Amino acid sequence: MMSSFIATANIFVFYSAFLSSDASVRAQSVPGYAYVGIGRCYDLIGNSYDFYSKTPVSSTTDCGSACLGISGLLGFDLDTSVGTCYCRVENGVVTASSLPSGFSSFDDSSGGSGSIARAVGPPSMNCYKVDNVSMK
Repeated sequence: MMSSFIATANIFVFYSAFLSSDASVRAQSVPGYAYVGIGRCYDLIGNSYDFYSKTPVSSTTDCGSACLGISGLLGFDLDTSVGTCYCRVENGVVTASSLPSGFSSFDDSSGGSGSIARAVGPPSMNCYKVDNVSMK
């Protein structure tokens, strides 16, 4: 029984150290955006957003810069495991004919709407929302 407790405690300490160091890397300051959290961006009722994607993107700042100026932009998430930037937009904005220059793909079937409310999902992703205060 005691060895089970020690093994569980060691795993917890290792996992906690991993999460704390991982989260500190993700919480970078990106001009024009506010950090939401680790994972994909979701709306208040749990829908992901339509997006335009771009690969490769080497940093969180580069992803944020690439998304600026896109119509209906709500924020972005970056998958650091593959270097893909997802510019998240309001439902109904994305069409094949509206693919911005330099972007390779899009998804218009996610249905997210309104402000980005939370981040959920893979630890290789981080979510940022447009910071309306700094954009004024």
